[in-house]
Amino acid sequence: MNWRSPFVVLAVVVIGAVSFGGYLVLSAYAPALRQGKEAAPHALSRSAIGYRALGDLLEGVGIDVVRLRSKPDPSAPSVSVLTPYAGSLRALEIDGRRKTLIILPKWSAGAHPTKQGWAGLLFPSRLEEVSFIIAGEDIALSVTQRGIGDEAEEGDEEEAEPATEVVLNRQDFGVGTLDVGAIEWFQTLSGDPIEPLWTDDQGEVVLARLIVPESDAQVYVLSDPDLVNTQGLSSLERAVAGVELFQSFAGEQAVVFDLTLNGFVRPRNIITLVTQPPLLGVTLASLLMTLLLGLLAFQRFGPPARDMRGFAAGNEALVTATANLLLTNNKAATLGQMYADQLREDLRTNNHSPASGRQENFTAFEDMALEAATSKDLDETLGAARKLFERKRIIENE
Repeated sequence: MNWRSPFVVLAVVVIGAVSFGGYLVLSAYAPALRQGKEAAPHALSRSAIGYRALGDLLEGVGIDVVRLRSKPDPSAPSVSVLTPYAGSLRALEIDGRRKTLIILPKWSAGAHPTKQGWAGLLFPSRLEEVSFIIAGEDIALSVTQRGIGDEAEEGDEEEAEPATEVVLNRQDFGVGTLDVGAIEWFQTLSGDPIEPLWTDDQGEVVLARLIVPESDAQVYVLSDPDLVNTQGLSSLERAVAGVELFQSFAGEQAVVFDLTLNGFVRPRNIITLVTQPPLLGVTLASLLMTLLLGLLAFQRFGPPARDMRGFAAGNEALVTATANLLLTNNKAATLGQMYADQLREDLRTNNHSPASGRQENFTAFEDMALEAATSKDLDETLGAARKLFERKRIIENE
């Protein structure tokens, strides 16, 4: 392969440009390309502590579900569901302009050793207090966890006591008593001011509306995620409670899972700006123009020229230079006469004369010399010169 070939150079440039452009675009869109397969409490996770199954279940019963990677539009007719991590609760701000349900975190999960996206060992987060900023007001709640024995080491299933049987008393978002079975480290709320909507059989608050002073914000908190996450929905009673909760909570509106708290944010930068409408057309036109200009430059200039001598060498070059000099000085009309004189001088120098040869050859030579001297253009001069040269050779060979 000739590495200096222009096609090789063009291929290298094109491959480099495409690779660099692809790297920039993929880097800009990397957060949006995350599929959320890890074991974490968000609406994309199919793990035991995720909420992908909840969204699929709600879609199955006719509720519109949106998994959003940007902040929801406050004016849109929908309700928000927030599933924050334990570490993001302290900075959680809610404007209160839309109906919002916050599902508190409870578990920290290790990765499954063999299956991607599955939860390995589960460890309770041991929340004690959570706080929110709602419509500019600080709201603090206490969290209580009970169930498996406090003396058992985390993850030690052999020493763990049976989980607590939970019976829900529902005053709203589903009415009546419902036995949801055994739940490990069952989590409840307490604090002031809250309006209890679900309580357990011990009177502890499970679902509550937060009362914000001088505000009509509709913000609700569900204390235990095992009522609606994937492992919770494995129980028919909890699946029924979850469906009734969201049917009453959302009504005819869509349920929007806000994924921005979980790090799934659609990026906003200069690259995403120019690769999306309305600037996408300008970007494509600019790339096409650049490609056409590159092809034009490649065809126009080609490979670099080699260094040439200042003056050509050889007899042919000498004759060409002499002819060009005569043409430049308007001496073309005298070329025939000068050439005839030169050939005549050569004959005399070599002792060729009418006395030593045939008279008719010298007569023909002189006629041709006259023709060359009286020619009107360069083509006639060249033709007469060839004839004159052939006659000279005939005389020399006598």
